Amino acid sequence: MDSDLSQMNRPNNLAPTSGAFFQSAQHFKVESSVFVGHQTNIYHSDIAFLEKLAFYTISGASFNSSARDPPPRCHPQTRTTILQRVHEFLACPLAPRRILWLCGYAGVGKSAIVQTVTESLSTSAQALGYHLGAAVFFSGPNNRNNPKRLFPTVAYQLATQSPAYREFVISQLATDPLLCEKSMTEQFRLLLAVPFAERRIDRDAGSLVIMLDGLDECNGDREQVEIIMLVSRFIIQHPDVPILWVIASRPEPHIRNAFSRFPTFLEEIVPIDSNEACKDVELYLHRSFDKIREDYPECFSAQVQWPSEKQFLTLSTVASGHFALATTAVRFVEDPEYGNPVSRLEEVLAVVDPHSAAGVKGMANPLAALDALYTRILSSISKDILPTTLGVLAYNHWAFLSLHNLRAPANFWTLGQSDVYSTLRKLHSVLSVPTPDLVDDHDIEIYHRSFDDYLLDSQRSGSFYLFSQEQYGDWLQASIRILCQAVSPSGLAPENILLSWPPLEEKDKTQHQILKNALQAVSNSFCKASEPVRREVLPRLAYILKHLDLVEASSFVGTFGFYHDLYYGFREFFYNPRNHELGNARVFHADQLDSSHIATDRPCYVFLEEAALEEPSTDKRALNPLDIVHWKTSHSGELAERERRRGIYCHAVGPLNADGMKQVSLDVKSLSVDEPASEVYIWGFGEKRVILFKRKFIVGNGIAGMMVV
Repeated sequence: MDSDLSQMNRPNNLAPTSGAFFQSAQHFKVESSVFVGHQTNIYHSDIAFLEKLAFYTISGASFNSSARDPPPRCHPQTRTTILQRVHEFLACPLAPRRILWLCGYAGVGKSAIVQTVTESLSTSAQALGYHLGAAVFFSGPNNRNNPKRLFPTVAYQLATQSPAYREFVISQLATDPLLCEKSMTEQFRLLLAVPFAERRIDRDAGSLVIMLDGLDECNGDREQVEIIMLVSRFIIQHPDVPILWVIASRPEPHIRNAFSRFPTFLEEIVPIDSNEACKDVELYLHRSFDKIREDYPECFSAQVQWPSEKQFLTLSTVASGHFALATTAVRFVEDPEYGNPVSRLEEVLAVVDPHSAAGVKGMANPLAALDALYTRILSSISKDILPTTLGVLAYNHWAFLSLHNLRAPANFWTLGQSDVYSTLRKLHSVLSVPTPDLVDDHDIEIYHRSFDDYLLDSQRSGSFYLFSQEQYGDWLQASIRILCQAVSPSGLAPENILLSWPPLEEKDKTQHQILKNALQAVSNSFCKASEPVRREVLPRLAYILKHLDLVEASSFVGTFGFYHDLYYGFREFFYNPRNHELGNARVFHADQLDSSHIATDRPCYVFLEEAALEEPSTDKRALNPLDIVHWKTSHSGELAERERRRGIYCHAVGPLNADGMKQVSLDVKSLSVDEPASEVYIWGFGEKRVILFKRKFIVGNGIAGMMVV
């Protein structure tokens, strides 16, 4: 239908008329008022007007356009339930609900459903009582998204099918050649309201179905809303006009709000992980792999099952009803340019299943098409808002952060209610965002793991990677801001933390949790932020560390990870020349450390990691009380890459007993004798001092970091 006038059977031997009936005519006589050849002149005029209309259409947006070949469509015997419900709506619409909103998240197969329904309508008999009028498939990446060309596109497709409508629209264009340059409201009135409501064109031909796919990809949120408003108001004002609309889109908030203003629609949700969707994906994968085996018989042995049961189960489980992932994987595996489906499947599994032993990932990205979808979604976010959006998403991925609800990242990043919802406005196709009444009990949830994997892989997400150096800089700045509010010479005061979106109840609990998160995030992000950011925050960080009581801080954190991060994260802080210039830290050798200066009635914090031991040592070095956490237990997710560093983590909170402090003094003395060149880090003034040093223990090969306050 896209600018293809061959359907109109235009003769090749006839030139367009000039508009004069007898131009250059000689030696003839008019016998009557009937002009032979008048019909030919009108035919050429029709073609000219349709060509003018075609100029204003969205090229490549029809269901049978070569620009979309091959289009996405439902695999045979899949999506049967939802396809049946669409046809039931078309067969028996309940006024005034003449819009079916096909709502679904990114990658669930909405376009395939619309394409399948459209193709069935284009070949079905009129006995159904409804027939296809027009189908428009928006696409942002392919520039098929101009809202001002929507209704001319609908009009052109209607004109190629209905002689009565074609005659009407030609007369409209003859009267007003600039019709297609008018506003959308005026285009809708002249091209749809006038012919079907006032002129009652094709009123007895049954229901006319207009399909709009990907409304969310039409350019401009306001324009998307305007399209919904125009259609809805038309239905309210003209309830007897037999036009049915199927509009497919992602569940963007502005689209949902526009629909909700009128009782003119039914919502049909396309689920992502329902039992039917999962079974459909499995059926699709089974048949796709069967076809691949047929296409590449030389790659398979009759005695070997391919894919293996484990491989198939892995892929189908990861897909979890997500057609975009399944179809992307199949296209990658069957690519004739490579002709090796066995190795290509291994590459897919190496990407979608991090624990798979399928092989080393190749240079090509098996999920490039899916990544392009996620990149397109994130690219729609304003550059001014994007860093905050990524911060809110990253908050959900830091396992040590507590208080996982939407209000928590809002307060951490100083966002008000309207701000935080604004940052997530463009992501409702990939996220479940709780409404304000549910915000205290629910965090944002990612609909499909593939989006999660994309965000956490810098090679795939690029500038949208959640934990870039820039993002760590933002985390550091936010943590410093919170700690500056809560840390004072008199101790920690979480009640001083300002909340940008305070809860209705338990404000103090929220402030305590925000302080805990800042304490944990500051050391983790300091060593990973850029040098300029670290230099910028250093004076404030020095102030915080000078007044921070580790005993009090530990009551907010309550985990050995705090000491682990503090020790490793701040070693770079002590090395920083700028910090030395401020007089907040000194670095010297162990032989200069005087153990007699250690106050035995002050708290001592010990961090111990034993490495390369057959069995972890049970020697606590007389430190009591201690929490001993085995590496395997506490870091099971990282065991594969760190199992050779199996060890024990210990920390002591509060003053040690007499034997414990004696052991600390002995350790300091032996360190100065045995390893005089070992580096010792001292930070702070007066009684608020921290001494950090590392040494090899006698038992095993342990490496210890000790903090003596």
